Amino acid sequence: MHELLLIFCIVLVVGAVITALAVKAAALLFLIERYLTYASAAIIIGVMCFVGAEVFMRYVLNSPIPGHLEGSELLVCIIVFFAVAYTQSLKGHVGMTLIIESLPEKTKKIS
Repeated sequence: MHELLLIFCIVLVVGAVITALAVKAAALLFLIERYLTYASAAIIIGVMCFVGAEVFMRYVLNSPIPGHLEGSELLVCIIVFFAVAYTQSLKGHVGMTLIIESLPEKTKKIS
């Protein structure tokens, strides 16, 4: 009987420790998510300035920036992947909700 009580206490303590670690991990992940969102917004502003400078140089100074299109395209990938965590936390994936809302009721329950 004492062994059962001991096992119960151990399971209870381990469960409490795991819960405390999960709360700390969630707080850390929230912090990382927030900084990645800020980085994504900063990169968007940087790309806007980069494209604006390229347009100015191309049409006003007649001297385009070499590789501007490739640079902008590569930065779009970083913008998207940095913002995915924030979008996931809000359950805000527009494309999926659009598809799911158009399904019949029985299929919606499965998805």
